[in-house]
Amino acid sequence: MPLITWNDNLNMGVKALDDDHKRMVGIVNELHDGIMLGRARDVLSRVLDELVAHTENHFAQEEQLFAQTGYRGRTAHKKEHRKLTKSVKELQDLYKSGAPGSLSLETMNFLETWAVTHIQEDQKCGPHLNAKGIQ
Repeated sequence: MPLITWNDNLNMGVKALDDDHKRMVGIVNELHDGIMLGRARDVLSRVLDELVAHTENHFAQEEQLFAQTGYRGRTAHKKEHRKLTKSVKELQDLYKSGAPGSLSLETMNFLETWAVTHIQEDQKCGPHLNAKGIQ
């Protein structure tokens, strides 16, 4: 059973970014499923690596769109991106160091909140991007 269920309430109205968000949710769900099924460390490590890489690429794409369209909240949003990236990288580092419980259900709850909060913040930017012709 997925940790996060995608629904239309999570859409922000920019297809490329919505697709990225869906993938982010999918990766978090894959990590959750891996933990629940007791998957091997190398599988979980690969999924965490994918989450970090996807997060960095997604945030870079968003920031490029914000700069391109003159989004006023881009500085604060970029700062939030740095915090979110730092959080997921710290989780990755803890896991790779072999820290016990680094991928616990508590951690998964953190990632659920992390992903959903990011998506909800992005929804505030959707109308601006749409008004600039980005669908």
